[in-house]
Amino acid sequence: MIKRRSWPQYAAIVTVGVVLSLIPPAVGGSPYYMRLATVMLAFMAYTVAFNIIFGHTRQLFLCLGALSGSSAYLSVVLTRQLGLPPWESIPL
Repeated sequence: MIKRRSWPQYAAIVTVGVVLSLIPPAVGGSPYYMRLATVMLAFMAYTVAFNIIFGHTRQLFLCLGALSGSSAYLSVVLTRQLGLPPWESIPL
């Protein structure tokens, strides 16, 4: 039997995500901490994606690696060619 989460649990998860995303600008924008936060957020996104795909549907979807690799490549191209900051290119 699948246990569903209630609305307060989702609100807590969203609150933690917002607080964690505000830490890098508060630290002062050090390149080391910005890189660390970017990698951390990417791995968090992969964790959520694998949890949805493999945890709930019991399917192993191997194309997720190709999708994340092409998204990372697009983020780098937007950052270097257009001069966008990494924080603006990640959502695109």
